[in-house]
Amino acid sequence: MEDNDDDKLDTEFWGHEEKIVKMEVKPPPKSTGITFQDYGISPSMPLMHNKFIGQSRRLKDLEINELLYVVLSCLSILATIVLSIYKMTTISTSDSDFTFALILIVNAIFCTFYVVHGVLKERAYEIVIFMIAIFGILLYSIVNYSVQVDTRGPVKLSRLIIVCVMSPVLIGLSGWIGWGYNSSGNLIFRTIGANSELQSICKKLLMFLDCLKLDLQLGISMVIFILNSGFKINNEDIVILSVGGVITLIWFGVGYFSTRYEDKVGSWIFIIGAPVEPAYVIFKMNQSVQEAGKAQGDLVAATIAAGVLALVTRSVLMILLYLVYRNYGKGLKEKEFGITEPPTNPTNESTVNNQSNNQ
Repeated sequence: MEDNDDDKLDTEFWGHEEKIVKMEVKPPPKSTGITFQDYGISPSMPLMHNKFIGQSRRLKDLEINELLYVVLSCLSILATIVLSIYKMTTISTSDSDFTFALILIVNAIFCTFYVVHGVLKERAYEIVIFMIAIFGILLYSIVNYSVQVDTRGPVKLSRLIIVCVMSPVLIGLSGWIGWGYNSSGNLIFRTIGANSELQSICKKLLMFLDCLKLDLQLGISMVIFILNSGFKINNEDIVILSVGGVITLIWFGVGYFSTRYEDKVGSWIFIIGAPVEPAYVIFKMNQSVQEAGKAQGDLVAATIAAGVLALVTRSVLMILLYLVYRNYGKGLKEKEFGITEPPTNPTNESTVNNQSNNQ
């Protein structure tokens, strides 16, 4: 009897042990871990890589509010360009409205780039530049229509109505979208990763590149203003401005690619060439003040205002270049632009040298 009880207890014991063993070998539930959704980032958003612009989104991946913003902006810019071209065909090239219309066309082209590129790359600074440009166009249109009484007409009135209606809408959308890009940093996070130091370096580089585009925009505008404002322009000035325009484009390219590729030689060439354009602009400003009354007053005032803004932009650009230059060799170009050259790491190089010496 006792043997049967012992066998029964053994059976129950081993049965429980078997159940315990089976419970132990059950695989643990899979952990989901931290996902992109936890940071408010959509994991389904694919990135497109281009060797010229780096990582960017595709048009079909934009949200509804972004598409609406791009479409409204491009339609408004297109209307401004069409009306400006029509205005240029109906007035003399010596008229101040001709120069302002040409300036509007140039700036409208830059604004188109700022909107499309700024949304695809989530560039908050480009959106801010576009917002400032829209505000400037609004002020110009109001002042130009109210002051130039003799040249009022249906074209200028149509342009004024379009600008006054669309500018507040575009400025509001720009502030909203730009703030969202700056606060979230989604594309920078997906491109650079969670390294806060690299993210900070990347933001400085993007700010420099956007400021460089604004500098080019103001440089082209200054050339147009100087040639058409009634300043004393001789053949030597025409040659200087023509050659200077080409040099400005080359200088822009040197600055753009030297910072992307972290080329120190190219960066120093960029620094050496930086004072040339501001020096000539200051010279022409001083000359225009001495010849006051010989040039068209409204264009002279606009030229001086653009010149001051260009000088301020160039100064800020040099400060940003210093901040970018001191961060060369920390791995940003590999992450953002896919440049495969390994970053310089003095610590690793010294370690390798010490190991080779010990051997």
